[in-house]
Amino acid sequence: MSARTAAKVNSAQPDVTIVISFRERWRFTARTVASIVEHTTGNYALWLLDPGLPEAVRAAVMPHIEAGRLTLVPVARDQPPNQARGEIAARLQSRLAVFIDNDVMVTAGWLEALIACADETGAGIVCPLYLWGQNEHSELIHMAGGDLELVPGEDGARMTESHRHVMRKIADVPDDLQRRPCGFGEYHCVMMRREIYSAEGMFEPGIATVHEHIHASMLAREMGFETWFEPASRINYLAFAPWRVGELDALRTRWDYAAAEDSLSHFAQRWNIVDDGDFRAPVHRFLTIHASNTDVLDPRPGLGAARDRVTARTDLEHSFAGLQRLAIERGYDVKDVITLRQAYRLAMGVTAGQYRPCGRPFINHLAGTASVLLFYGCAMPQVVAALLHAAHTHGPKKPTRHALEVFKDFNPQARAATRIVALYADRLPRIDQIDRDALDQLPVEIASLCLLDAANEVDMRLSLEVAVSGRTDILAGERMANIRMVMEQIGLRGLAATLDSLGEGETTMVPFEKSLKMSFRVKQTGSGEPERDRSSSPLGPAPKVERVQTH
Repeated sequence: MSARTAAKVNSAQPDVTIVISFRERWRFTARTVASIVEHTTGNYALWLLDPGLPEAVRAAVMPHIEAGRLTLVPVARDQPPNQARGEIAARLQSRLAVFIDNDVMVTAGWLEALIACADETGAGIVCPLYLWGQNEHSELIHMAGGDLELVPGEDGARMTESHRHVMRKIADVPDDLQRRPCGFGEYHCVMMRREIYSAEGMFEPGIATVHEHIHASMLAREMGFETWFEPASRINYLAFAPWRVGELDALRTRWDYAAAEDSLSHFAQRWNIVDDGDFRAPVHRFLTIHASNTDVLDPRPGLGAARDRVTARTDLEHSFAGLQRLAIERGYDVKDVITLRQAYRLAMGVTAGQYRPCGRPFINHLAGTASVLLFYGCAMPQVVAALLHAAHTHGPKKPTRHALEVFKDFNPQARAATRIVALYADRLPRIDQIDRDALDQLPVEIASLCLLDAANEVDMRLSLEVAVSGRTDILAGERMANIRMVMEQIGLRGLAATLDSLGEGETTMVPFEKSLKMSFRVKQTGSGEPERDRSSSPLGPAPKVERVQTH
């Protein structure tokens, strides 16, 4: 940075103050600061709100602080980002303020374009073209301005909101990326005039978790100001960057379900919105889908009721009907059950004609594994992956791959599940390399594999498969220790305790078929009857079996 630019950054009366606040994880904060410093010119001040920065983050941004490019602004701990913005709003003196999240990368000219739009249109709020991906080079659209519709009625207004061009590439919609008024922007990055950010009620404490961005644009409109979309300003939200286990607690706090419900209530009351299922459904869906893509646990009320309990044999379900009953009892909805049904049908096809070494149908084991995760209220992609976890090891290769390709387009949960299933076949080296002294740095996708293995083991042991087959390829030693500690780290203490209890009170059982330790198929004769093996067996004449890959 030149001395001339640095002097402008540190100006006593900046034209713009850029305020960085925590969104849901700290890891990209230093990259956000560096991106702004690199790509921003003009008379601006850069603030980073500090509710108690992790030491690693503080150390990473310290060079910018020491160089006078960044100011830390202490705020109260344990509050939503919008309340932190409200805490410091009165301290802002610049004619414009940009509120930006700490997981955003900006591009050259981003600020100049926002300022030009505000000055040339008189907009009260200006939002950029929001892109999202794993890095700053993504051209996938998150939102090209928000569309907002309010239809007045006797009982209040009915509100519909949506993201324009979500999940489309810039190249697909070049003619529609024009400067224009829009319904709302988002706090990923949004510019406000001083009249707007200093307005009474702008950072309403009760509207803190969801719809706070829509509230801002509605209040601005009430004051006579429009919200404008400026496509010449582009930012990248690092939504798809892989998550780490140590980031899950902050994520769960940020998107707490009860807090979101309370925020919706305050929003509906403030703006006289009809507060019914249609109003709340999009936010409920967002919370569920966001958790499906980031977490191993589902945030919905009731789903976590058993997370401290040890699984008993009677808690397992081994049929689609049983899975459906358990899902509804736990608090999953009909859409989740439909996803389960599709996955169950696919699992039946993949494992058709296969039996476990204990003699039960293979699909029975897959359902049992899935039921463990339903019992603990896991995110739907984890449950679906449990139903399909043997697809790459036990299904016919080409048909299975084709079936999974078709299934992944069924819905976002199916897409996330197929990613987990693809990793599961090669999980063991990943699990064996886990550093138990640094579990907070463990990728969530590896935790997902551990979760599947834990559920797989619980079903095999509690269903008595291990006892009746005598199979010895069970979790033990360092691998079991790794998985158990991961279960504790992700908040499944009951599952960790269940792993500890496996094998307790087991008695010796008569094997289903002596020396049979792997899954098998029963061969049929031309008449359709099972072909009998003439050799002796403790169970008498046995079907002739074709062994398949051990699982």
